[in-house]
Amino acid sequence: EDPKKPCWDSETGIANPLVEMKLAPTDKNNQQILGATYGMTRDSRTKKHNGLDLYADPGTPIYSMFDGVVTWPYVTEQPVRNDNGEYPLDYKGDDNSAGNRIYIQSSVNGEKISVGFWHLMSGTPVAINPRTGQPFKVGDTVYQGELIAYTGITGNANKVPNPHLHL
Repeated sequence: EDPKKPCWDSETGIANPLVEMKLAPTDKNNQQILGATYGMTRDSRTKKHNGLDLYADPGTPIYSMFDGVVTWPYVTEQPVRNDNGEYPLDYKGDDNSAGNRIYIQSSVNGEKISVGFWHLMSGTPVAINPRTGQPFKVGDTVYQGELIAYTGITGNANKVPNPHLHL
């Protein structure tokens, strides 16, 4: 049996990045979905959130929303932080709160856009490119609906109550 795929709208040409789409509140004290949305939605609307947080257990497959090319920033080596929010002592790599992440640059309605997928899993966050047999890397072409990565809790996602994909 084929695995379940995300929804795709043939009219708009847009596909969902996850099979199941649900906002993920990230504030332990406020489980309202507002904090998972874009804009001045954090810390009593005093802090801007530059994305959408979609609920996803670690290891959930992520699919490309559009045809495009993998671009920078491309980070795949971040380990999960410990309960104190610290990296292992021997880790000297990227420490951005976005965690492991990839971006797909696409053209939508004649406009160039870049979609970032943050908080990917540690270890093997990026899917295998079926054309090369290797993990997707910068410069690789991806196609709409193609498996590109897996969700995780890297970056600052380890300290929130709901695991999520930051899109």
